[in-house]
Amino acid sequence: MEKINISVVIPCYNESNRINNCVRELSDFFLSHRDKFNYELIFVDDGSEDNTYEILHISRKVYPFIRIVTYNQNTGKGYAVRRGIEECNYHNILILDCDLSIKPHVLLRIQLLHNLNSERSFIVQGKRRYIVKQPLFRRISGSVFRGLVKFIFQMPFKDSQAPMKFIHNPKNHNFKILFLDLKENGFAYDVELLYACWKNKIMVHELLVDFYDNTDSRVTLKKAVKMFFELLRIRFSS
Repeated sequence: MEKINISVVIPCYNESNRINNCVRELSDFFLSHRDKFNYELIFVDDGSEDNTYEILHISRKVYPFIRIVTYNQNTGKGYAVRRGIEECNYHNILILDCDLSIKPHVLLRIQLLHNLNSERSFIVQGKRRYIVKQPLFRRISGSVFRGLVKFIFQMPFKDSQAPMKFIHNPKNHNFKILFLDLKENGFAYDVELLYACWKNKIMVHELLVDFYDNTDSRVTLKKAVKMFFELLRIRFSS
């Protein structure tokens, strides 16, 4: 069976406490499925102030399929994801968070459900099934945010913020260019991406995925308010 080419993009900011676990889990998964995939892991160090880069540099000596993108100023998750995609060598791109709250095994389900050698571009967007109950604030803020996205954009997607996206971008297609033209640098980049796909009639498939809740969430009330204004900017400047 022909191997599937896959680039995995992982944005990182001050992840020294869990970057080793992330590297180990991703490496173990791909090494155990090396008969299925040609792969590269692209870690984007988004201006970390701890020793995230140093840990990644050591890991790269052990795992030659690791690549590192780094820069000095913390700019935001959306920017980090775009920088990672610029460096991808393969046209199948999996985007995951460093905490791996959605596990890399989701790739096996995507492979079963979709033709990853197709000439048609598409994206697979996660729809979270919570394995661990969330704190009350996160449940409320998440429901409010999903309601706002549905009201403002009128898109059919259920869970724009699920930290798993799979991009199938065949050669000679402009989907990657569309992605890199996006402007949002923060957490609202997910919405901007889906809205761009929806407007440009690019197929978006939703996939129910197990979500292992991360209690070290960096979503605060201040960031939630900021994301609301980012939504308005995306909707009315597009």
